[in-house]
Amino acid sequence: MLQVITLPGSEAPTLSNTYLVFAEGSNTCAVIDPSDAESVLALLREKGLTCSHILLTHGHYDHIGGVAALAAATGADVCVHEADAAKLGSNRESLSFLWGRQLAPVNPARLLQDGENIAAGGLAFEVLHTPGHTPGCVIYKVSGEPAAFSGDTIFFEDVGATRFPGSDFGALKKSFARVMKELPPDCVLYPGHGPSTTVAHEAVFGPLAQGIRNK
Repeated sequence: MLQVITLPGSEAPTLSNTYLVFAEGSNTCAVIDPSDAESVLALLREKGLTCSHILLTHGHYDHIGGVAALAAATGADVCVHEADAAKLGSNRESLSFLWGRQLAPVNPARLLQDGENIAAGGLAFEVLHTPGHTPGCVIYKVSGEPAAFSGDTIFFEDVGATRFPGSDFGALKKSFARVMKELPPDCVLYPGHGPSTTVAHEAVFGPLAQGIRNK
């Protein structure tokens, strides 16, 4: 059975969510979008878990700020879509300057493409490339479970901003349509910010849903 532990962000204004994800009974887990390493490491110790993979939904600083320290402490493989890989080594491309921070650069262990599968924490994660917010945004669908980690592609009744360098509203609309088509209605979406939602809910109340319903 899927286990998800959510670490809500504590740094305003972004409040980015971090997730520890694993199958019941597993002593290893995947960590999705660690914005802060210390809180993740403390929770790993508390739960008796080992982080084997760090899965990134995209390369903005509020989602990767803790990657370098967490990877150094755990030896976990860092996975990111190839189109966002450069952000892991750039203060400019990661937008870390917006938080007044310096990015600790990371060399990812695996550059992802659409349709790949990652085995971690006793689960299989399917990579859905969902560009728009950034060129390398992805959603991680948990195989055999009605759950997906949607990063900054889809939030509760909202979608990712397209005001940043590399953003593309047209691509985001296509990504939203793909998710509504390919994921089951009961699939729970765990976003990069805010509360969880479902595909069924976003198909009705999502800001890009009108065009989907009219097709």
